[in-house]
Amino acid sequence: MASHPDSSLAEPIPLPRRQDLRADLVWRCADCGYQRQAPERPERCPACSAGTERLEGKTSIEWRLLMRRRPAV
Repeated sequence: MASHPDSSLAEPIPLPRRQDLRADLVWRCADCGYQRQAPERPERCPACSAGTERLEGKTSIEWRLLMRRRPAV
């Protein structure tokens, strides 16, 4: 098997660290399901006024992976 002339293509692509993805955080309200993309946690849910402790932040990729793991209803 011939090797590729550009050996840099054989190196793995580094994944971004979670702290580098802060601008991509999606905050989801555990009470009403409202979602908002923002780098910082909102003070309260704009839809139901739940407190900041009810808002869970994950990257959009983490939310998609979480949704794939849940069984269909």
